[in-house]
Amino acid sequence: MALVEAYLMWRRGKYDWKFIDRILEKGNPQLEDPQERLFVETVNTPIGSYKVFSAFYLTHKNLLSQLLFLAHKEKIEQSKLALVYAILELSNEIADRFCYGRNVCGKYDAESVYYSNYKEYSQRDSYNCFCKAELNAILSKYQVD
Repeated sequence: MALVEAYLMWRRGKYDWKFIDRILEKGNPQLEDPQERLFVETVNTPIGSYKVFSAFYLTHKNLLSQLLFLAHKEKIEQSKLALVYAILELSNEIADRFCYGRNVCGKYDAESVYYSNYKEYSQRDSYNCFCKAELNAILSKYQVD
């Protein structure tokens, strides 16, 4: 959203940097619909998509996606990005264990937005734990030493 606003300001020849900063820090609630799964977003990469827990930092997942596409375009060695992809895989696996989907449609007439409760996480704390074999499988998948 910030990129679109910056482009439109460039076209008009007038800039409102405070407005852009607000979008980058807090999003633009006037133009974005609330999501049913508020804290799960998708990071798209040249080798696949991963679910991440972005909380309120929606711009970070876009920046990460863009950086990974740029790294691919500039032919950065995959070994230098292996740990990044392994961490994304861990996040994706945790989201899968909670059965969190991506691109979940919200309800147009909902009175409130669903958000996860801390009790939900405390009852399923094993979802965040990985045994040594699981970690080794993910690390070897991305060839992390």
